[in-house]
Amino acid sequence: GELFATRLGCVAPADIASCLRMQTREQVLTALTTGSQQVVEQPGRALWQPVVDGVTIPSQPRDLFAAGAFAHVPTIIGATRDEAAGAFITRSFPTGPSAAAYEAWIQSEFAGDANAVLAQYPSSDFASPFHAMSRLVTDAQFVCENRRLARYLSDAHVPAYLFSYDYVIPDLSVDRVIHGVESNIVFGNNYNAGDPAYHAIGDMD
Repeated sequence: GELFATRLGCVAPADIASCLRMQTREQVLTALTTGSQQVVEQPGRALWQPVVDGVTIPSQPRDLFAAGAFAHVPTIIGATRDEAAGAFITRSFPTGPSAAAYEAWIQSEFAGDANAVLAQYPSSDFASPFHAMSRLVTDAQFVCENRRLARYLSDAHVPAYLFSYDYVIPDLSVDRVIHGVESNIVFGNNYNAGDPAYHAIGDMD
């Protein structure tokens, strides 16, 4: 926040808020280098996403679901088998994390729970530290959060359908079912027009 304000020339403590409000949309968007979703924090970068503004998003979504303050409609939610195995990790570790980097990342990411997490996801239990990190990120950020949301829906007596998408498309990613691929299949974007198996999945209602 301090770096953002400084880049915009808003440095006087008494005037920072008013100074920031005077900036144009372009000035705000370009003050910091645009970031991207990955597993390591990016100092000096901004990843612009929806924020709790008290109007469009009145509170943290998790709190709204816990309070039952959401549209009570049947909901399907789920994750791919290897959500984090694509760009999430390689943007931070282009050649894959070492065992030491993996453990250091856990200590940074999970703080007081780091040792317990490492005991559940030791790199020695996986083909490589990359595979261990992929499983941990997929479980922590996707699978567990989806299950939490499904419980909130169920507690509110809303039909909830939880899925795990495990179908491998070799032409897209060998031996991995990466983030977002299920959405493309559901909406009919087939990756290989010559394979009827892909058509069968893409054409399902």
